[in-house]
Amino acid sequence: MKYSYHNHTPLCQHAFGTPEEYVREAISAGLLFFGFSCHAPHHFSDGYVSPIRMREEQLPEYADTVLSLRHKYRDYINIGLGLEYELYRPTFNEDIAYYRSAGIEYLLLGQHFTDDETLPTSFNSYHETDSAEGLSAYTDTVIEAMSTGLISYVAHPDCFFFSGDERLYLAEADRLILASKKYGVPLEVNAFGHSRGRHYPRVGFWERAAALGADCVIGIDAHTPERVYIEKEIASTRAFLDTLGITPLDRIPLRKI
Repeated sequence: MKYSYHNHTPLCQHAFGTPEEYVREAISAGLLFFGFSCHAPHHFSDGYVSPIRMREEQLPEYADTVLSLRHKYRDYINIGLGLEYELYRPTFNEDIAYYRSAGIEYLLLGQHFTDDETLPTSFNSYHETDSAEGLSAYTDTVIEAMSTGLISYVAHPDCFFFSGDERLYLAEADRLILASKKYGVPLEVNAFGHSRGRHYPRVGFWERAAALGADCVIGIDAHTPERVYIEKEIASTRAFLDTLGITPLDRIPLRKI
């Protein structure tokens, strides 16, 4: 594995280590490309501060840090300036314009909420539920984001923690997977989730992805420098995909925003 697109910085409030430590680990691992894609800020109303993403005013600092590291280590590795974005409908145009103004180069979709995260009616993808309404809303939101043409790949597309009717889940999985093929957006098999024994990667989802011929990529999702490249975890994720007959893409084209 030589290309890694999904990695964080402490600005998201739940990652640790300096960005430079991540880069040094990536160089030691022999990566050709290392992309930072920390959780994107959104323009929330009423002064709300999200506990899982950088604040709006921190985006220039984030961009400056990444671009400075790109210059410093230009002889050793290519460094990308991205964001792990999630569709936030109230200020979509404002958010995208702000990312462009800061020089952000690519967006990965990591949809954690089905709607505005400040609303009690919004489903959190990581909270277990048997709600068919929530599952459908998650799928709708991911598909809507893919349809914008701005998304380079969907991070952990199977992260919605649904514990209801499996037939319903697989029908929604099919809908998401077919949309990824329609819009040409690869789906990420999340090595972090796999190594931690989380509810994703979900076998049923990836069985359907294999059957429908989806393009897939392994995402490291590093939140500490030590996790930038752990060979046995990547090998374990590849072995999981091998059992399903899925060969992940080594690299993907990044869509400019």
